[in-house]
Amino acid sequence: MRLIKVILYIYIFTVLGACSAQGPIKAYDEKTVIDRSGFSILYLPPEIEIIEADGIQLDTPYIETGYNEVHIPPGEHQVAVKYAKYWGDASSGSLVASKPVIFRFKLKEKSKYYMKYKKPEDQWGAQHMVSRFSPWVEEASGSKLKTTVSHFGMQSLTSTNNTAGAKQAVTAKQPLERLKFWWENANYKEKEAFRNWLEED
Repeated sequence: MRLIKVILYIYIFTVLGACSAQGPIKAYDEKTVIDRSGFSILYLPPEIEIIEADGIQLDTPYIETGYNEVHIPPGEHQVAVKYAKYWGDASSGSLVASKPVIFRFKLKEKSKYYMKYKKPEDQWGAQHMVSRFSPWVEEASGSKLKTTVSHFGMQSLTSTNNTAGAKQAVTAKQPLERLKFWWENANYKEKEAFRNWLEED
């Protein structure tokens, strides 16, 4: 039993620690962009993942509340996003996800934008919503940004190690995948309780 706990401890604080990294999403090529002073920020709610921006595949960090920040140069862009949220608890549940949606828009320099959508009240509402998922973008003033929107016809278009991938682990059979999911979703007190359990003889 002690050996199992040691293995879990090592796994938690190495692999899972790396997976839960946070930070702004960089929707540009860091190798070619030097001056970022005029960049704009696109704020995404926790349930919306950005998949691609101008052909660059992106990963979306997991957050429970607030917004993920997408740092993006001013000008015209094409961005692909999708809705993905796990509905349920430890014993049962499912990931509800939409097909990707492509936005084409033009961003001003040093501006803030917010992606929004009509939030469902429950899992049934989410399942109904994703069949016609239609988010929009607002400026900081609350005005809707002029965009061109289209949908992918394919069933899935995702980058590796993204939020949806982590959430799908809860329905998988592998125990370590389940552990990864719940660690990423646990709050500070729950993580402390788990650490204490690991350290018990």
